Amino acid sequence: MEYIFEYYRYTEAKKIALAAAQLTDNSLTWWDREVAEVGRVYRIETWNEMRAKLRARYIPSYYQRDLLKRFRKLSQGTRTVEEYFEEFEALKNKLRTRETEEVMMAQFLEGLQDRIARKVERQTYVNFNNLLHYAVQAEEHIRRKNASSARNKTPWDPSGSKGAEKNKSVEVESRFKKNQSDQSKPGSSEPGALRQGLSKQACHDPQGGWRV
Repeated sequence: MEYIFEYYRYTEAKKIALAAAQLTDNSLTWWDREVAEVGRVYRIETWNEMRAKLRARYIPSYYQRDLLKRFRKLSQGTRTVEEYFEEFEALKNKLRTRETEEVMMAQFLEGLQDRIARKVERQTYVNFNNLLHYAVQAEEHIRRKNASSARNKTPWDPSGSKGAEKNKSVEVESRFKKNQSDQSKPGSSEPGALRQGLSKQACHDPQGGWRV
């Protein structure tokens, strides 16, 4: 609503009236009663006074403490840099913190993933926009590197290795059986020329008997 008030340059009375018109049900009933009771002592004349009353009524006292604790512990985790930045900004705006930009940059950098933070720390950045730009670049570089490594890495296939060993074993066994088959053929141990020469040399001995 602050932007609306500023754009139209509403008076304080008009700001209060417009804000009250946005209230519904129990909140509207409470506001009417509050105005009636407070009006007996003094009138609520500014938007800041009305906002303070609304905060005291609907925002618990521990809300800011819990919000600040959550903000201080915020980290990127498994989110992208953009997602981390969006939550960082949302919490910072709710807290309305007055920390300097240097403090905010240091906290944002501390919450980044280690690999991204290390790359960003090597760069020179002068404001939050520079820091965010380098963080997004580092994240994209790491993503491309991981994708390239995954494509180039060929997983070992145990079934393929076993298949090659099996084929080699079958080949050796086949050669062994072939050699055994050749050796078992009749007369395969003596050349044909040698057998023919021996038969020609066999003749009858005049003194009786046969000689070779």
